[in-house]
Amino acid sequence: MKTCLLFLFILLNSTFKVNAQGGSFAIKSAAEKVDKVLDRKTGSILSEKQLQELFSKHPNIVLDYEITKYGTKENLSYHSDSIRTGAFNRLSKYPALKVGEQVHKFVFETLNGEKFASEDLKGKYVIIAFDLMPKGRFVNTKILTDLDNQIELLDTKENVAAFACFMERDKSQFDELQLTNLHIVPGSSLFLERFGMSSTPKIIVFDTAGNLITTYGISDKIDLKSIIE
Repeated sequence: MKTCLLFLFILLNSTFKVNAQGGSFAIKSAAEKVDKVLDRKTGSILSEKQLQELFSKHPNIVLDYEITKYGTKENLSYHSDSIRTGAFNRLSKYPALKVGEQVHKFVFETLNGEKFASEDLKGKYVIIAFDLMPKGRFVNTKILTDLDNQIELLDTKENVAAFACFMERDKSQFDELQLTNLHIVPGSSLFLERFGMSSTPKIIVFDTAGNLITTYGISDKIDLKSIIE
């Protein structure tokens, strides 16, 4: 429960605040530049001056956006008649996948700079583990080490692509994390949102056609062998 509450606090209070930076605007958690915002009421893109006025008047405005397969934001917009400010739960826009549903398209960039696209992983079982950070007071990595060990014991582990996606962006924080069979993907806060991860750690498993097989939570017993072999 503490982990869930911590995740929601971090996600809602670090993702959506914007501030002016030299004529463009940065979303603090993602270090993004915001130079195009659509006013859905008028259908027009705001000018630089209008952006400055908007963020000056509403420094805690909550912008709407879409999440790309790269884990970035696009199509930023707002409605000038219904401006939202402060923390806002966007998780309802991206609900968790149900069993049988297709994996969202993604391109993961790992700690080592490798890129993996979902389109290139067809024919493999895809396992995605989501967590906030690799170490700290509220972190329990047992579920990840258990998953790593189970992948190692699979006779067909070469047919598995596994990823550990963390909200943490600081690469130095991963020094102590020892995972042999999972690719580490830092800075994954928007992937957590896109996959509807309202609590962590959470593991989702997809079959070779990209359909969701099952989801494991922190208290669930992982049994990969029964579903992959």
